[in-house]
Amino acid sequence: MKAGPGLPVVWTLRPQESILEFEFADGEVRSLPMPASMWPPGSHSRWVRNDLRAQELTIGLPLREEQATLELRAGRDAAVLRRGRLIVYLDTNAWSWVATVHHGRGLPAEAETAAARRLIERAEDDDVLLPFSAGHLVELTRRFDAPRVEHACTVLQLSRGWRMRNPVHVRTEEMVEAMAADGAARPAVFAPTADGFFTESIKPSPPADFPEPLATLYVEGVEAMGVLETMLEPDAIPDEGGLSAASGWAVALQDMSRQMRAEGRSREEVRRFAGARVLMDLAAESVQAAKRAGVNLEQAVELLLSADDPVGKMPYLARQRGVITGRLADPKQRWEANDLIDINNLCCAAGYADVIVCERNAAHYLRASRPIPAGAVVTRRLSEAVKAVEAMLELRGPR
Repeated sequence: MKAGPGLPVVWTLRPQESILEFEFADGEVRSLPMPASMWPPGSHSRWVRNDLRAQELTIGLPLREEQATLELRAGRDAAVLRRGRLIVYLDTNAWSWVATVHHGRGLPAEAETAAARRLIERAEDDDVLLPFSAGHLVELTRRFDAPRVEHACTVLQLSRGWRMRNPVHVRTEEMVEAMAADGAARPAVFAPTADGFFTESIKPSPPADFPEPLATLYVEGVEAMGVLETMLEPDAIPDEGGLSAASGWAVALQDMSRQMRAEGRSREEVRRFAGARVLMDLAAESVQAAKRAGVNLEQAVELLLSADDPVGKMPYLARQRGVITGRLADPKQRWEANDLIDINNLCCAAGYADVIVCERNAAHYLRASRPIPAGAVVTRRLSEAVKAVEAMLELRGPR
């Protein structure tokens, strides 16, 4: 892109007026007719503004003239961008509660309504980050019409674009770190426009004449808008895990639990079975991790099953093994396809966030998983989460 005063520092697309607007560092603003091809038909966004100085994308949302400002990463260190903010991961039900309060309605329990308001305040005051995951998008397919739009818009607004890497990538990287001689570092699990959000990464291409960092910001902006469209279109959310595969997984675990109870297996035997099941489910990722770590598959298996129990040191996979162990040992548990989404996303978040909110059953097994590396405070209610957040912020003091 060529311009007299240099590259624009802000560009805005206003499809309703068919305007493409550029603002330059010297304050000059240029408006051009916007080609119709620049705006996808049927888009739920009303307009979009990309601020290259602030490295933020603001999207006009389809609900009550609201907007969402998303932070863009542009190759920067996620730990630096975090600026000491606490990571609070909400399960889908907790997000629904927050969305309900955010759009002017209360919850049956007054304390939970007050807690949701307080958490929203903390997010808007930049004290906490509320990232979302691909698992949230999959579970949005169950919602329709206004609740779905409210939920999606709330997630976009309060997350500020922060996302959790897909658990598939996180667990592969945990295994690479355990296998590699140099202890290869893992990428940040939480980041704005985090890489590896889905299991497969599809990146848009910037215009050929866009230099850096404009090209990267353009790509992140287009991707962020794509996520919004995915949230709002029921048919757009990819079934990457495969519902049939998840159902088969649940049946296999239910059968395993029934068989071990019939055989009178001890808790330690159940733990070993659970560990073996976790590694069996990770066959594809184990092969990939071995290649990245520079070891063959036989060496990889030996490393993962060694006496010092490397899996037990992995923030995510240690919890997954612990949750599966607890559930296999509990005769009252029924395994369902959706458990695959919950276990993967909640165990991953619990390993790396500061606080998570999840349902009673999930919280019980996460809390009971031992031994595991330090991780998030696990809560069952928004009021518990807010109490934990306030205590952490008080202990941290002013930033």
